[in-house]
Amino acid sequence: MIYETILKIRGMEVPILYYNYRCHIRHYDDPNLRKIIQLHIQVCEEIGNRECLPVEGDLITLAFECKGEEQFFYDWLNEGAMHNGEIHFIYNEVEIADIFRFWDCFCVKIEEYMSVGNSPMMMVLYLSPGIIKRNNLEVREKVWKSV
Repeated sequence: MIYETILKIRGMEVPILYYNYRCHIRHYDDPNLRKIIQLHIQVCEEIGNRECLPVEGDLITLAFECKGEEQFFYDWLNEGAMHNGEIHFIYNEVEIADIFRFWDCFCVKIEEYMSVGNSPMMMVLYLSPGIIKRNNLEVREKVWKSV
């Protein structure tokens, strides 16, 4: 079995090396997530984007190699914008096993990792989607509200 995971967003296709999905997280139950969400809310308020502030919900974590084309992700984080995208899970290089679709998604945190030697720099994204849809499952919407 060979799996490949690809993030498709804004015309880009990014090969994913690590994927994690956490569902129904209450930010007050996780001190690290609470801090991330509080910082994100602060930025949204400072730039005047109070329409849809995340309070509770899902968290997608994706890691991939940096290739010098990561500016979109920094802009996404800094602007407090919402974007739509898909994560494709591909089996045996051709068969799509699942497609995880998301809408109204915030990028709430970015991390970078680098090791000495020939390993490339890694970027880790933390995404908070407002609406998700997986194969054969119903669309699920997050409860959004201002604090």
